[in-house]
Amino acid sequence: MKDISKTQIKRLIKELADLGVFKIVFTHGESLTRRDVFEIISFCYSLGIDTTLITNGLLLNNEYAKKLKKVKVTRIVISFDSLSKKYHNI
Repeated sequence: MKDISKTQIKRLIKELADLGVFKIVFTHGESLTRRDVFEIISFCYSLGIDTTLITNGLLLNNEYAKKLKKVKVTRIVISFDSLSKKYHNI
C-alpha cells in the first residue's frame, strides 16, 4: 500500500484548518518513518494547528528531538507497548 503524498496531506491539512480544526494527532504506524513528517508538522504550525506525535520511540533520538522542537510539535506521546500481557497492561 502506498502512503498518501505530502502534497495531498498538505491540501487536506489546509482544508481542515479552513474548517476550524486546531489540533491534529499523527498516529497509526510509526510517523517518524516518514522523512517529510517534520515539514508536515511545520506546515501545521504555520496554520496555527497544534500537533501531537504518537511514536513507539524507537526512532526518537537527539537529532529527531531537535527537529521536532524546531518545527514546534506541541506534544510527543511515547507508546510503551509489549506483546507480553505482563508488561503491556501495567
